[in-house]
Amino acid sequence: MAFAGNVMALLFQLLAVFLLLLIIQFAVPQLHPILYSAIYLFVFAYVTFTVLVPFIKKLSELFHGIPQPYGRLLIVSAFLFFISEAITHHLSESGYTSLANLALLVIKIAILTLWLPELMNLIQTLTTLIAP
Repeated sequence: MAFAGNVMALLFQLLAVFLLLLIIQFAVPQLHPILYSAIYLFVFAYVTFTVLVPFIKKLSELFHGIPQPYGRLLIVSAFLFFISEAITHHLSESGYTSLANLALLVIKIAILTLWLPELMNLIQTLTTLIAP
């Protein structure tokens, strides 16, 4: 039940940030894009550490039965993909589609890099099974 209270507090804080952004948009329209991006990153980091990290810890308990390191790799890959989706969506909305595509490419390469040791083990195992 405490988690629901935290979520409600987070939603209230997001509403307060939204109202602050509306005030900034009307008071200082030239600074709105810069302040919007800065506030977005701060709020995104706050949401990540207050909601996502506890969720991932709870999710890792559910994946405890999966042989290691596959459960951990799946969770980290999903977490990185979620972060990349949020950042690329923000960049695309801001008009920086090329940077959004670059950020998505970097995250995909990072996820593949995480899985490379396991893929190497799989390839070695298959090679020993196939080789005479």
